[in-house]
Amino acid sequence: MATNKKGDLTKEHIYQTSKTLFYKIGYTKATLSKISHEASVPIGLIPYHFTNKDHIVSMIYSDFMRSIDECIEAQMKDEIDNSILFHAVQERIYFQIILNDENNLRFYHEFLNKKSNYRILNFLIGERYRQYLIDFEIEIDETTFTALLHADFGARREFFLYYMKDLNIMDIQDAVSFLHGIVPRLLKIDQKRVDEILEKSFEIYTRIDCRDLCFLI
Repeated sequence: MATNKKGDLTKEHIYQTSKTLFYKIGYTKATLSKISHEASVPIGLIPYHFTNKDHIVSMIYSDFMRSIDECIEAQMKDEIDNSILFHAVQERIYFQIILNDENNLRFYHEFLNKKSNYRILNFLIGERYRQYLIDFEIEIDETTFTALLHADFGARREFFLYYMKDLNIMDIQDAVSFLHGIVPRLLKIDQKRVDEILEKSFEIYTRIDCRDLCFLI
């Protein structure tokens, strides 16, 4: 039991050290070797807890999204009646925190430039989109649904690589409204309804206190 507890503490230490390094020097420079050195653990110990560096990144995104979900549910659960609305509010918080901090932005840009978020987030986001199908009574085959996921992740990746060249192109919240409307419209959900949901999501977002949330540190 003590050994397991020690292992859990070591894993958490590596995880927190990685987050700090990602924030300070970015995704690219924060190699496993540097994480090992900064955490004062043998480099061979890291693969015991994490498959690779992207496994750590996956945990960071998952934990961040979970913390946002908990924040929304604690403050606005009674005002959210469908999955598109919940997801839109979540994304407004998510991107406001990531894109409004220089170091978070650098990490996000470097990772996005090198990798596709699909491999990191497809399960989490896929489950949210599946809930759209239930809430709006949409029938779609699995092949088309998977293609839709790839199309959405591809569009988002290209948009943000373009957007991060000049953050003045569009306000963060306007960018979220634009992107978050893609999948509902591909699913042929009534455009007026989608616009109403996105407008409501912004109003709810402005009333949520998310000052204690952080992405990396």
